[in-house]
Amino acid sequence: KLDTSWIDASADSDGNAAGTKENPYILLDRGDLYGFAELVNEGNTFEGKYVSLGANIEVNFDGKAADWANGEEADHSWVPIGVAKEKHFMGTFDGKNPMTEETQEISGLYFVADKVGGLFVDTDNATLKNFVLANSYFKAEEGSAPVAGWYNGGTFDTIKVAKDVITENYHSTKG
Repeated sequence: KLDTSWIDASADSDGNAAGTKENPYILLDRGDLYGFAELVNEGNTFEGKYVSLGANIEVNFDGKAADWANGEEADHSWVPIGVAKEKHFMGTFDGKNPMTEETQEISGLYFVADKVGGLFVDTDNATLKNFVLANSYFKAEEGSAPVAGWYNGGTFDTIKVAKDVITENYHSTKG
């Protein structure tokens, strides 16, 4: 089970619940990002909730997307956020650090699978904004897109996909 203690740790000093625009859930490291993905993938849509990045998050510290595209494997595979249409993200994901107002970066994502891949797989009336996606590799049979594979309404705003992000699609013949 991944660490999801950041949900409780995000409450303010007065004990007010987190997840609001004024007091968002804050992801600080790779473990927090994986925990967030796990919660969404278990069915928590975060509808009406706010999630922010409190730091740059690097999933794979060693390796480059170009090397992964040439067959090397990364140390950590990424499991995208929102793995199925009934388990999608419906909140606000804001890469701007609420303390410093700096735009944060997510990098080192490595995803190779037969399903749709990206940072998110399925969003439904979600807002994704203010982050940079860098040095990441997505390869999927059903399609890959760096930010979100399926988009069902909502807003994407001020998202930068760096030139070192690689997406590939492959199709196999199944008999």
